[in-house]
Amino acid sequence: ETKHDTTMNALFTLAGELSGGGSLSVTARTRGIVAITNADNSAWTGNLSFNGGEGGVRAEWPGSVPEPAKVLFSYGRLVTSFPNWSRSEILGMANGATLQNNATVSVDTSAAEDGTDFALASADVTSDAFGLGHEGTNAMNLVVSDAVAKPVALSSHNGTLRVTGAGALTLRETAATSDLNLGWGKIAFDGLAGGVTLASGALRVGGSARSNIVGNRGEVEIRNTTVSRTGGSGIIVGGWGPGLLRIGTGAAVTSPLTVADGNWGRREGAVWQDGGEMNVTGSYCFLGTSGLAYYRLSGGTLTTDGGSYAIGYSGRAVFAQYGGQAVFDRDAKAYIYLGDAGAGNVYVQNGTLALPVRTYLQTGSSA
Repeated sequence: ETKHDTTMNALFTLAGELSGGGSLSVTARTRGIVAITNADNSAWTGNLSFNGGEGGVRAEWPGSVPEPAKVLFSYGRLVTSFPNWSRSEILGMANGATLQNNATVSVDTSAAEDGTDFALASADVTSDAFGLGHEGTNAMNLVVSDAVAKPVALSSHNGTLRVTGAGALTLRETAATSDLNLGWGKIAFDGLAGGVTLASGALRVGGSARSNIVGNRGEVEIRNTTVSRTGGSGIIVGGWGPGLLRIGTGAAVTSPLTVADGNWGRREGAVWQDGGEMNVTGSYCFLGTSGLAYYRLSGGTLTTDGGSYAIGYSGRAVFAQYGGQAVFDRDAKAYIYLGDAGAGNVYVQNGTLALPVRTYLQTGSSA
């Protein structure tokens, strides 16, 4: 059986019993999903592998697929149906399977209650390649109880993953793809007391480096949570697909920020800040590196450290201020370009805006 769901994901279903020592290898460069629905494939002693883009394999039951040691995913995700899979079985697969390039074991909560809690503690993460995701019509709360020692990869597809609790997370990235493979999903950091550390690579909002599909959209929301970066390229919004970053009350974000940057797909990115603090660090292009970028500030504080920043570098960008405070030269060392090869526009209706002394207005730009 082959069909498409509402997001045009190709679904290939294997409904019968699988047996024998042969291996099942799935290769996909799109959002294709192979669904294995038989509850007991214990007579199948071979391996399961996936190598591809934003797609993966859906295992309706724990017995649908081989034991974790025989499962290898490079990119993509293994989708588990909750509550058919228990929490311990999901964690066992996330730790025991070989997950490369930030592949994840994803929890589909469509058949569970909206707002289902999924507890996570440092003792639950034993693999250096641990990856956990979420999808489905009902939201899932990832409740982190302590400081998780090992870096983790997160993903969200067609749903909302809320990250909260008394603990802390460190997110990782390899060279090929992103911490947050958001394609078409949302991750909301809200009330994670110990905060989030970006250890390497990028927190990429909207698509991933492995997916070139137009319409690959993602959203991250940060409230009542500290996000800081110790390495890598920071936060990239709208790199390989449309991305939206929301910053609100209680957020404290310190990171390089690039909005609308990438070589494939729809390079469209937006930041909506209605509260909290956003401190842009490093010497990074700011808005519109190569696509369409928008930053809407209606509350809170936006600051930049010393560096060279552009609003409309080689793309088109708008910075619109309706409130709050924007200080583009906190250390009195910054340059800012309104347009370079692109065009940049600054619109201020309300609030406080402080531009650097060294502000350069290029042809086609305005303030």
